[in-house]
Amino acid sequence: MPSAIEQIVGALRLEIVRGRWAPGTQLPPRVELAADLGTCKATLQKAMSLLVAEGFIEIGARKTGTLVASHPPHLSRYRLIFPFGPDDWGQFWHALEAAARELTTERREFAPFYGLSGHRSIEEFQTVVNEAHTRSVAGLIFASSADELQGTPLFDQPGIPRVAIAVEGQLPGIPKVFVDLEDFMMQSVKHLVARGRRRLALLSADGAALFERALAAHGLSARSVWEQFAGKYNPQAARHVVELLMHPGQSERPDGLIVADDNLLTAAGEGLLAVGVRVPEDVSVVALTNFPNLVPCAVPVTRIGFDIPALLDLLVERLEQVSRGETPPECTLVPAVFAPDTANKANDSMTMTGFVKTTMGLGSVLAASAVQAAVARSVAL
Repeated sequence: MPSAIEQIVGALRLEIVRGRWAPGTQLPPRVELAADLGTCKATLQKAMSLLVAEGFIEIGARKTGTLVASHPPHLSRYRLIFPFGPDDWGQFWHALEAAARELTTERREFAPFYGLSGHRSIEEFQTVVNEAHTRSVAGLIFASSADELQGTPLFDQPGIPRVAIAVEGQLPGIPKVFVDLEDFMMQSVKHLVARGRRRLALLSADGAALFERALAAHGLSARSVWEQFAGKYNPQAARHVVELLMHPGQSERPDGLIVADDNLLTAAGEGLLAVGVRVPEDVSVVALTNFPNLVPCAVPVTRIGFDIPALLDLLVERLEQVSRGETPPECTLVPAVFAPDTANKANDSMTMTGFVKTTMGLGSVLAASAVQAAVARSVAL
C-alpha cells in the first residue's frame, strides 16, 4: 500500500496532469492544500520536494509560492526507446539519437533509453515503467517495432501516447511512422536515368524487389548479377562486391550504382577507388543518407534519403494528436529528399511537412506495404 507521502504525491501529480493547475500557475497556499488533502504540513512538504525532483512543480522566486513547472514532464518529456545499445546500431539509429540530442530544449526533452531486449529486470527499465505509471512522460517513441516489450506496462499502461518507427501491420493500435524506401528507390533510379545511365546496379542489405520495380517503371530491366548484398556487420564485403561489379576488362559493367544502405557507403567508395573507376565519368553513384548525418565516401555521390529531425518532429506531432484525443493515420511514410547541394530547384524547396503521404487512402502505397515490411531491415537500424 502506498505511503501517506506517496498518496499525496500521486494526488497532486494527477491534478496537474488533468490540468487543474496550468503550467506556470501558482498552487494554492500550503495550508489550504494540506487541509484539502487531509494531511499535515510536514507530509505535504515532503511530497512537494518529490514533485520538484520529478519536475512537476518549482519554487517561485522571491517567495512567490509554489508553481506548476513551466514545462512539466507530462507535456514536454519524450522517451525514445531503443531495443539495444549503440554498439549494435546502424546509421539510422545513430542519426535518430543525434537528432534527439539536437532537438532537446527546455521546452521539449528527448530522453533515450537503451538495452531493453531481454533485460526487463534492470533498474533503468523499471524507471521507465514508473514514468509511464506516474504519467511523467508526454509520450513513448519506440525506435523499432518493439515486439519484446508487448505485454509490459510500456505498452499496456493507459493514458500514455505512443508511436513507433515501424511499418504498417506492426503494433496494431499504435500510430507508426516509417521511411518510404520505395520513394527513395524511385527517385534514385529517376536521377540516374536523367543523367543517361541505363545499366544500373544495386548494393544493399535487402530490397531487390523495390529496385526491380523502379527499373521497370523507367523501362529498364534488372540484371540479377548486378543486384548485390552485404550486411552492416561486414562492410568489407561491400568493397569486394563493388570491386567485382566494376573491375576492368568486362565487356559490360554498370554505369550507375545505388548504395541503398549508408552502413555500406564508405566501403563501397573504397571499392570504386581500388578498381580505378572514375566517378562520375564512368559511373554515377547514389547513396541512401539519413540526414543530416553524412557517412564519409571517397568518391562523389548524390545523396538521397531521409530528414531524420523532421521525422522526429512528425513522431511528436502524432503523439500530440493522440494526446488531444484525435486519431492519427495508422502509418505515415516519410518521403525521400535530396541533399541541398545535389538537388534541383524543385528539390531545394522541398520540405518534409508538405510531402508526407499517409497509407490511408493511397492504394499504391497500401499495395507496397508488404514489400516495405520485407525490406525494413535495409533501413540500417
